[in-house]
Amino acid sequence: MTPREKLAAGRIRTFDYCPYLASYVYSLKQQEVKGTGTCGISKDGVLHWDPAFVDSLDVDTLAYVILHEALHLIFRHHARANEVYGEEPHPQDQFVMNVAGDLVIEQTLAFMRPLRPPAAVYIGAECPQLGISLDYPPNLDLLQYYGLIQADIRKRKEDPSDGDGSPDQKSEDQADGGEAGGGSQVSQKSPQNKSGKKGAANKPNGRAAACAPGGGGSAGDGVRRQSEKSDESWATFQESLSASKLEDAIQKHELSQPGSVPGSLKESIKAFLRPQPDPFEQLRSTVATATASPLGGRMATYRRLSRKQPADLCRLRGQLTTQASAVVIVDTSGSMGDRETKERALEVIARGLRKLKSVKVVCADTHIRNSVKLQNIDQFEWEGGGGTSMDVAIEEVDKTDQPDSIVLITDAATDWPSRQPRARVIVALTHTDSYWRERIPRWAKTVPLVSQET
Repeated sequence: MTPREKLAAGRIRTFDYCPYLASYVYSLKQQEVKGTGTCGISKDGVLHWDPAFVDSLDVDTLAYVILHEALHLIFRHHARANEVYGEEPHPQDQFVMNVAGDLVIEQTLAFMRPLRPPAAVYIGAECPQLGISLDYPPNLDLLQYYGLIQADIRKRKEDPSDGDGSPDQKSEDQADGGEAGGGSQVSQKSPQNKSGKKGAANKPNGRAAACAPGGGGSAGDGVRRQSEKSDESWATFQESLSASKLEDAIQKHELSQPGSVPGSLKESIKAFLRPQPDPFEQLRSTVATATASPLGGRMATYRRLSRKQPADLCRLRGQLTTQASAVVIVDTSGSMGDRETKERALEVIARGLRKLKSVKVVCADTHIRNSVKLQNIDQFEWEGGGGTSMDVAIEEVDKTDQPDSIVLITDAATDWPSRQPRARVIVALTHTDSYWRERIPRWAKTVPLVSQET
């Protein structure tokens, strides 16, 4: 059996394990690329493969590898990666994104673990390229694993026992093989720069050089390889068509085998075909609208000369630019104490009001704990942890600061003012409990920061 015939057999064999993915896998174009030592998939839906690598695997393991690569594309890891670091990331960040994606996919294909190649990435595995162990909780998403890996890398650099962070387990001329074998492994090839020459372009420093991705595909980390063939038809039409067919296939499959399809796969398809607006963009838009009061923007006044003031006529009114004011109240009660909720609160301050030069932030639980004007998100300190009385905080801020708008970050498990405040109130909701959400007054604009249950 030639490598091309074996690849075809591997694609057919995927039907035995994931029949609902068959139409998607069969719709992928293929490209033979010698010397990469791996299989990879581009963000244009092109499966590129090295004949020597394909020939080294049995058909069932090859089916695992093909499904692994297809899931990079289905989960749109390339799009999420570009949102994090753009199209020209540092090689180490690119490598970390590949590892994070592999962790997600390995758990999605948990029912195929006996077929997993020896070099595959999985929870608890050692990652010598980064000098860390992948001891992380299961069932997290791509960006959560990316953040945990980056945090461990920073800790390792800060550890005095690590010296200057130079690679102690791999030499500089060893580069990562990307997605080879369904996981990020080390190959013996030196990384190539954009001109195709071996050398310094992907070797900015020690350990990062050992992490420079050489194989795999752009669907895993968003960075196009030199060997990849572009296919614009995938982005404009084929991807949506394939995703729609995949959703139909999953629904039919679950009629006979309910609950057999990984939930993360169904959610990814749903998010692609029916994308929801970014809640933080909704919040930013809501805040911008709320602060556009008569006190903000441009105001006609005789205090300033008009730019068109003639010398021989009476004084014309000029334009005075003013800025509307907003105060952020952060519910720091005990029910808001988990790490994820705190991160959402910080993101509201950093992103929701990023156009203001400074933001006054108030921490409150049963009463106001602190009140400070921030110019940098690093200045924020979480103070509180008791009960919840946001009605007291809203009334006090409305009376003392008299802002145009109040942005309240809360889980809504609180009482509310009996009367509508003078300021507009925007509730950045961190949880979706229907009981508490229904208690939010109608005069408050609610923007959920988490997806709604359907």
